[in-house]
Amino acid sequence: MIVRYCWAALHMPTVTATNTRSADHRSEPNVPTLIVAWHPDPGRMGMRRGLRKARQVALDRKSDVLGPGTLDDDRISTVHAELTVNRGKATLRDHGSRNGTFVNGSRVADEVVLTEGAVIKVGRVLLVYRTCPPTWGLHLGGDLRAIGPAMAALLVRAKLYAARDAPVLVTGATGTGKEAVARLLHDASGRRGPFLAINCAAVDENLLRSELFGHARGAFSGAERNRIGLIEQANHGTLLLDEIGDASPALQASLLRVIQEGEVRSVGTNHGVRVTTRFVAATHRDLGKLAEEEHFREDLFARLSQLVLAVPPLAERIEDVPCIASALAQRSAARPIRLHHDLAHHLTLRSWPRNAREVQGFIESELALDPAAEILLLSQAVADEGSTDLARKPRINRTPRPDRAGLLAALHGSDLNLKRCATELGVGRSTLYRWIRELDIDVASLRAARDDP
Repeated sequence: MIVRYCWAALHMPTVTATNTRSADHRSEPNVPTLIVAWHPDPGRMGMRRGLRKARQVALDRKSDVLGPGTLDDDRISTVHAELTVNRGKATLRDHGSRNGTFVNGSRVADEVVLTEGAVIKVGRVLLVYRTCPPTWGLHLGGDLRAIGPAMAALLVRAKLYAARDAPVLVTGATGTGKEAVARLLHDASGRRGPFLAINCAAVDENLLRSELFGHARGAFSGAERNRIGLIEQANHGTLLLDEIGDASPALQASLLRVIQEGEVRSVGTNHGVRVTTRFVAATHRDLGKLAEEEHFREDLFARLSQLVLAVPPLAERIEDVPCIASALAQRSAARPIRLHHDLAHHLTLRSWPRNAREVQGFIESELALDPAAEILLLSQAVADEGSTDLARKPRINRTPRPDRAGLLAALHGSDLNLKRCATELGVGRSTLYRWIRELDIDVASLRAARDDP
């Protein structure tokens, strides 16, 4: 039987969660926020501070902006750095600290504008700058822990979907944790049946039909006894159909019939069995596009896409990477093990295109160099590669578009000078021009109104 279970690799250390509401938070405004992505004390990872009212916050050894003692590090100066938020723009200034302040791997010479997802290193502490709703704190969900807002939003939505009986489509790139999200849906649903999974791309079509639907004795050559399929085995539980985009047209038709009628028929039989199996489908492919191109059944896509969970890649939740890596290291080493702060910093400077699987490979290669390590260090070879390659290819941080009122405020704050406005927002002029078009703002009229006595 081909059954897979969730990514245990995504276990993360337990941290103190901030207060959160169970709603989807879509109506909450975004505010500048600092998130602790790595800390010598694992219990402080995930702590955050919304800066809605704070225009200036000190990042020094005595600061309690992230909770008392969070920045009490002997590598942080008593007068170290200061973050200023003004009209939605955040700037970070170093005050001549002994060990320096770093943003995205580069030491801050004087002052730098923070872009979305910027990684800040002060002493041994790693912070990530985000604009997100202030109540998006840490969310705990089965095998998933979300420090950053991208995954936290998905986990909130997943828990809401868990109470429904409709199929759920989980999308995302390879290695993002789609199976772990499916497991969360099952665990949160309270279903008394099992959670089972099968990869539709890894099994021969004929064997796959038998695995899913079961077969009667003598149904085909080699069928020496009756066999119950996974759909029936998962009755009152959840069945994950991984890589559903690779299912054959015939299998798609059979799955559609089961989902619509709630009845499964084994290969070689004329009678069906009623089931209440909850289906979760996962794919890294664009099923909507495949349906438009007639490579995937439109009616099955319509059934599966009633509830959709898009798992964000690690590049969009870089603050989660140190926790993921720490959990992977402990699982691989089969003992408690910590990450050195330089290694944690390096992890946040990479984009990880293959997501958690790439992080796992990286951690295992580092462990191989020092199998008995209690603290996993950054190897010299990786450090040398990082000092050159990562400097040449800094991670791109995408600044979210402000709403119309926010953009108007920024335009007026720069006296309608578009070049200055783009600089203050931390974006290129072409991006600013696109935002102006999308929000239907007439800059010429604004200038005329300003100049009209």
